[in-house]
Amino acid sequence: MKHGVKFYGRRLGRSLRVHKTNLVEDLLPKLNFDIATCDVFDPHVLFPESIKEYVLEIGFGGGENLVYQASQNPEMGFIGLDPFMNGVASLLQHVDNQQIDNIRLSPLDARIFLEKLKPASLSKVFTLFLDPWPKQRHHKRRLVTSQFIDLCATKLKSEGELYLATDHKGYEIWMRDAIANQQSLKLVEEFNTEFTRPSFIPITRYEEKALNQNRFAHYFRLIKS
Repeated sequence: MKHGVKFYGRRLGRSLRVHKTNLVEDLLPKLNFDIATCDVFDPHVLFPESIKEYVLEIGFGGGENLVYQASQNPEMGFIGLDPFMNGVASLLQHVDNQQIDNIRLSPLDARIFLEKLKPASLSKVFTLFLDPWPKQRHHKRRLVTSQFIDLCATKLKSEGELYLATDHKGYEIWMRDAIANQQSLKLVEEFNTEFTRPSFIPITRYEEKALNQNRFAHYFRLIKS
């Protein structure tokens, strides 16, 4: 699994403008990290000694949630995984504008990263609006499975939280089945944006796009007891 994971999806969309290109060249190397030489990766090495808690976001898109969470919790370290360079460039722009210093980034596949991550080292994991791979023949590409949830659970501390969200009804049902078929985390809360949404997660560009197309998002909050 560590080296046999196949990446699905784009790594680069439209060409970056000059400012974002400069950020990728100058700022990204300061935030980027690699775990290739690690057998077990401890996120403690990425941050100052004063930071003791760590949060992971898988597929951070344009970075709206990652930046919001990092700005609201400067005492915590935030790790973002996403291979899509246009999203990385957008995140870098937010980081630069707001002078945020508690975010680190990697293009690594989430499963490879989680396999190497030190057990019980995370306080939260966010997995919001990943590609739903709607065609049935592509369902095997969906990240959220019962095995994925179990893997996240091994990396979460006691009382650690996993957040899942999608605006695709089929993926919502898929996620619900995945949650039901694992016993590592307890489902404690759900939100449907037709009626309400979690106040502690900002509206990202993906959720806004869904709302503009009259699609509602569903959020799941799970906790490790």
